[in-house]
Amino acid sequence: MTKNTKTEAIIVRVSPDLKADLQKLADADMRKLSDYVRMQLVKLVNKTTKA
Repeated sequence: MTKNTKTEAIIVRVSPDLKADLQKLADADMRKLSDYVRMQLVKLVNKTTKA
């Protein structure tokens, strides 16, 4: 993954139950929901590209 200062918005549609679960995880990590989801996506991409 390249380091780039430009960001893009991606709309993700999830069920209300999944959003609530993700919000609980974000709250436990003391992050905003959007930051938590971004962090998890970066981890997944990094893990996938290293395999």
